[in-house]
Amino acid sequence: MAYPVIDQKTESHSYVVEKVTTTLTLVETAPGQFGILYEAKYSGVKDGHVSGGPLSVSGNGEYVVNKNPEITVTISNYSNTGSNISMQIKIYVNAYGGHTIFNQALGGSFGGDPVKAIFDNMTELYEKNALKTA
Repeated sequence: MAYPVIDQKTESHSYVVEKVTTTLTLVETAPGQFGILYEAKYSGVKDGHVSGGPLSVSGNGEYVVNKNPEITVTISNYSNTGSNISMQIKIYVNAYGGHTIFNQALGGSFGGDPVKAIFDNMTELYEKNALKTA
C-alpha cells in the first residue's frame, strides 16, 4: 500500500569488511497516525537486504526490533503539532563490536489531500527511476 511520504533519509557506513546502507521513510498511515518504512542493504561477510513496515510510531521510546544480532531503535525528540511531525531516530546494531547505522532526524508537514500526496510520491519515484536509466 502506498502511503503519503513525509520524509525519507538514507545513511551509509563501512566497517572493516561490512557495508550497510539504511533508508528510513516517515509516512502517514492514516489521518494523524504515522509509521516508519525501512530498508537496509548490507554486504561484506554476509550480503543481503531487509525491508518492511510501516512500524507504528507515536512518541519517544526505545525498542529492540531484532534479537540476533540485537538491533535497538531509539526515537527521541518526538514532536507532533497537528500539522508537522519530527523525531530523531537512532539505530544501533550490537554486532562486530556494535555500531550505529542510522542517526538522523525525520520530519515534515502532513495532512492535506492524500490522493494528491500519493500522486506526487509516484511522480517523484518515476522521475528518480527515469534519471537512473537515462
